[in-house]
Amino acid sequence: MIEAAISALRLEAVTLTSTAAVARGSVFYAQAFVALPTAAIVAALVAACTLAACIGVRESVAIAAAMTAIEVGGLVVVIAAGWSD
Repeated sequence: MIEAAISALRLEAVTLTSTAAVARGSVFYAQAFVALPTAAIVAALVAACTLAACIGVRESVAIAAAMTAIEVGGLVVVIAAGWSD
């Protein structure tokens, strides 16, 4: 019983850490569009990820896929801009 609780806490710690890392990394992209403090953007992104996880796995995966598509699109734009030089 205690081992299961410890494993659950470890999983929560990993999830929280990875969500915070993604949110912190996304701040600089978000600040290009909105003039908000870093802490406010991080809090909003963590809350959005938490909400998606609470709604369901399918929705959470859809949000992760959308974020990945946006990131890949940005990289394609940068590559295209550099390619034309």
